[in-house]
Amino acid sequence: MPSIKTLHNDVFHALDGLYPRNSYGPICLTKLFKLCLSTSTFPS
Repeated sequence: MPSIKTLHNDVFHALDGLYPRNSYGPICLTKLFKLCLSTSTFPS
């Protein structure tokens, strides 16, 4: 299976339209996305 790269900038742009007080920063979410992809485990 090819590796999937999740870049800080990609996450930042995906979160750009969210209300800032209800969302986590892009660095934290980038780490979470990478962990989910590397372990094939996703939150419900």
